Amino acid sequence: MNQVPFTSEKVNFPNPLKDYVVSNKSVLDNFLCHNCKDLANDPLICDKCKNLFCKECAGKNNDSNGHEKCDGTFRSLTFKEKEFSDLIKLKCKYKGCEKIINYSKYKKHLEKCEFRIYHCSNQDCTESGLFEYMIAHYEDCLYKLKQCPNLNCGKLFNYYQKDEHLKNCEFRPIECSKCKTKIIFKNKENHLKEDCPEVLIGCEFCGQKVKRKDYIENHAKDASCLKKALGELNKKSDEDMKKKNSQIENLEQFINELQKKLKEDDEKINNLTRWKNMLQQKMEEVQHIVKDIDIEKNEKEAPPLSVKNKIEKVEDENIYMKTDSNFYKKKGNKGNK
Repeated sequence: MNQVPFTSEKVNFPNPLKDYVVSNKSVLDNFLCHNCKDLANDPLICDKCKNLFCKECAGKNNDSNGHEKCDGTFRSLTFKEKEFSDLIKLKCKYKGCEKIINYSKYKKHLEKCEFRIYHCSNQDCTESGLFEYMIAHYEDCLYKLKQCPNLNCGKLFNYYQKDEHLKNCEFRPIECSKCKTKIIFKNKENHLKEDCPEVLIGCEFCGQKVKRKDYIENHAKDASCLKKALGELNKKSDEDMKKKNSQIENLEQFINELQKKLKEDDEKINNLTRWKNMLQQKMEEVQHIVKDIDIEKNEKEAPPLSVKNKIEKVEDENIYMKTDSNFYKKKGNKGNK
């Protein structure tokens, strides 16, 4: 069966299936499932116990009577068994179908029955019906996804949203109200600002309002406008020159002020250096005074000398004086010579 743009409910046998048997019911008992006791759905035969089961029932551990599952293997019906089973005739479960189907072909019929119910596959759509009806429905389904036909858009929307989207799509084609050119809505403002030949624009030199096409073709070449344009360029050039000269003067003034400030800073540094030297000199003088005071203090605080120490001190001083006297005598004699 060809793939269709809608879905169908899973093909299931009616329950109980034996209620749909219309002929040869005497054969029915031979094809009842050993487990569910209904006409077997996709019948399989156990090669050990020889009982017949539905395909689904054959995989269960216990049957409806509580008997344990047979540990044998299962096989499909043989050709002769299928021929025998086809003595059973069933009516179709779908409303409107009047066909009588052989037992072995019942499932295939349900899959292809023209009265089988299909459901629309479009999201949010709840429509369902027969195959032919759904083919026609799908083409016009309000929930079918459509892609915007406008170039560079490509947005997807439901069919019922088509008119609204096309009305507001920023890529929709429109006609320029001035030049009647076909443009994209998104580019409308840029078209009027940059391209539309019918839009009035002002000459940057004379201020006259002319259409863009006339400005390009005629006005820009007009001698009076060119003369005025040249005058405006000269005027602008003079203004630029004055502006640059003013900037140069400001820079020179700024440099002079910086030089003056540097000179003042140098004088401050020299003064600070002189003060530093003076402070160092004063600190040295203070250190000498403190040292002399410490010496005097130590002498005053020294213990008195004993008689023996005084005698030794006097002798030491005499020896020093004698030695010093001899030194000066010798020095005098050398001078006389």
